[in-house]
Amino acid sequence: MSSRFVPGNFQYNGPVALALGPALAVAAAVGGRPVMATLAIGAMISYMMDTLQYREGAFTCSWLTLSATYFTFVVALVMDAESSVFLIIGLCISMMAVCAVTGMWVSLQFKWIQMQYPTVAVMFERVVVTGSVPLAAVVHSLALALVVEARDVPYFLLVSLCATYHLLGRPVTSSFSNAKGAVASMLGGGRSGAAGAGGVHGPGASAAVLATSVQSRLDGLLMAAVTMSAPAALYASEHYTVLFRHALHMYSVVLLASVPTLYVSLVPCGMWWLPAHPRLARALQMLVLLPALLGTLAGFEGRVVFVSFRQFIQLHPPWDWISVTAALLGLGAAALAYVSGSAGRAVDVTIAGALMLVCTAAGAVAAGLPLHWLPAPLLAAAGLALYYDSGSLREYALFAAGAAATGVWFVRHHFWFLDIMVGTTHLHTLCKLLLVALVPALLVPGLVVSRSSRQLLGALLMLQASLLCVLEEKLYAPSHDELAGEVMYPSWLVLATSAAGLATAHWLRADAAITHTAAWVLVSLHSAKLCMLLLPEAYLVLPSALLSLAVNAPLFLYETERRPHGIVGGVLRRRVRLTPLQGLVHALSVLAAVALARFAVFDVVQYLSSSRPTEGVLLGALALVLAAGLAPLLLRCYGSSPVLPRLLALLAITGVLLLFLQPPLPLRGGSRCPKLPLSLCPRLWDERHIPMHGTEDVEVWGRGLSRKEHWPRWLLLAACVLGASTTTVR
Repeated sequence: MSSRFVPGNFQYNGPVALALGPALAVAAAVGGRPVMATLAIGAMISYMMDTLQYREGAFTCSWLTLSATYFTFVVALVMDAESSVFLIIGLCISMMAVCAVTGMWVSLQFKWIQMQYPTVAVMFERVVVTGSVPLAAVVHSLALALVVEARDVPYFLLVSLCATYHLLGRPVTSSFSNAKGAVASMLGGGRSGAAGAGGVHGPGASAAVLATSVQSRLDGLLMAAVTMSAPAALYASEHYTVLFRHALHMYSVVLLASVPTLYVSLVPCGMWWLPAHPRLARALQMLVLLPALLGTLAGFEGRVVFVSFRQFIQLHPPWDWISVTAALLGLGAAALAYVSGSAGRAVDVTIAGALMLVCTAAGAVAAGLPLHWLPAPLLAAAGLALYYDSGSLREYALFAAGAAATGVWFVRHHFWFLDIMVGTTHLHTLCKLLLVALVPALLVPGLVVSRSSRQLLGALLMLQASLLCVLEEKLYAPSHDELAGEVMYPSWLVLATSAAGLATAHWLRADAAITHTAAWVLVSLHSAKLCMLLLPEAYLVLPSALLSLAVNAPLFLYETERRPHGIVGGVLRRRVRLTPLQGLVHALSVLAAVALARFAVFDVVQYLSSSRPTEGVLLGALALVLAAGLAPLLLRCYGSSPVLPRLLALLAITGVLLLFLQPPLPLRGGSRCPKLPLSLCPRLWDERHIPMHGTEDVEVWGRGLSRKEHWPRWLLLAACVLGASTTTVR
């Protein structure tokens, strides 16, 4: 980094937290309560010291806390007699790296470190940014193994690493550089992202990008190599004994190796570490892209099409493989021609259209489409080819009509004749919802390209997202309730639709193709859909969606002020200024959403603890959820306030104390409905979500407390909170 050093706030706390947060969660899960207590107590002491202006003491306490956490983790791991020696050594090395990188990350938050030791600050920033990706490859696999099945861990790790590489693997501007405009942060995305920085749109990075980038070319290459190889390596290590005995495992390895490579090749500035010469970098990118695309198609065909959708293929071998391969290769060739920009220039559109017709016919025949329905997919292919050549919505309407007719035949032929209930919903209702959700999916691409009304586009996308939430929960949850392991709707489809929805919302928002309200709803709904993967039988999508809408509102509903900054004409975002009434409304909406989601919090806490939670644990979890929900509002709108961040930290400390002390409530119950008109039933809990009523330990607090067993721990909690509040208001 050649620009002048300027102390400032570390700009990548969010992405680093996403990378290192699961690592600390793994340490707490493996080490148990000792590790959790060490982290919580050390964090509170460091916070109090920092609040009291003891900066050096807070810095020292942070490192001592991480050291004590690591020591406690090692002791807990060694005391576990069931762990193997190699597992213990690997976990110890991984957690040592996690604690070291976390300590560097915490050190970057202290301005006096930056001012007195600028070289150390720059080095710490580089280690934190570049070390997060390889640490995520190791520790995220352990974290995922705690919440998903072992066979699904490599696929979830693929998504996790691609997201981490997207945030930290592409060139990011140093937080301590005075040339902020030379390259934009990866978090901004769109036209302000790295793809547009310094005029770099190809795979290679310009000198302006490298001048202010935290990473070097070698760092980017290593992070890309980890992202592209770790999922396949993890799968191969899990199935090494039968890897070459079954073709399914080979297809899985090919798919896991090709998909991240394809992603790195296609994402803007994903291969920025290639040589700066444009032609050479472009040639190398195509050299990587072509085998990655072929591998993705081959792996998708062998691992997904002929495994999950084999019952929909009507041809007999070998014609089924020939037809599906021809259809996928044609699709891949069209995609490659579009990405490389050769369609219409090096490849004639007429030839490409004829190829699409042949490949579509092959796929339709493989799916068993009758002859009188065959014009529908052919009309869709012809309309798409004509639309690519002319850009007229009339031709695109042909594509949408043909594709919709094909979808109607597919649903009618395979599902409409079944008279069954899926959970509590009839299959016919789900089929109707599916066909309605298909309409926005077909119309949106053409409307985006033709720059149609933002309101219309946003309304269609919000309708589709809402229908997807209902459909996927109705299809995914019953397979975990009633069918004893038979998967009706695989988890990877939930993950794929959520990732596609989030990426689409991010891209359209950056391109100003949808309104801020539509982006807010889309991001909230597609994020809330992911909670069904954690606990499908609890039906958490609705409360999670309400909570996500309330939390994300300040991030999307207000336009940030921008002003020129830097020597290259970049922009600097300023905090949103809200009126007191607006801030109060947002805070109350988050509080109401947390209250409505209390049953969901109960289910999650019960799942994580494997037992019915006590009242204190549940109240602590609700306080922590409320603190986390208010954090975006505080950071976006009130970050400069000296009191509000400390009050939020005090709320989080109260939640942690409630978790550890677990004070009982004075009264138990709260699940009965009061006799009110209009069948109103305001109650604290229902029959399925009644927490355990705790009692005091008489041996600890003394005898004679049978009538007032609830107050000793509440007094201890009040003393701790009051002590923390004195430092907060200082």
